Amino acid sequence: MVYTVSAGYTLGKIALKFNVPLSIILNLNQIQRPDQLFINQIIQIPNVQDIPEDASCSLPTPASMLINRAKSVINS
Repeated sequence: MVYTVSAGYTLGKIALKFNVPLSIILNLNQIQRPDQLFINQIIQIPNVQDIPEDASCSLPTPASMLINRAKSVINS
């Protein structure tokens, strides 16, 4: 399937949207610089069933969790 990049989307957000590991999207599209994403750029997204079971998919840590961790360290 293909996805046309919309304003405000990053490759990380696209990976989360389709539940596909970012590394798979980078490799499939031969993206060397993930920071150079453009509105209306066409990105190939693999079908979930085509992704190897051992492919890793790490989710970013929510900001609120990082803030709470920092507060606990500061207060200890």
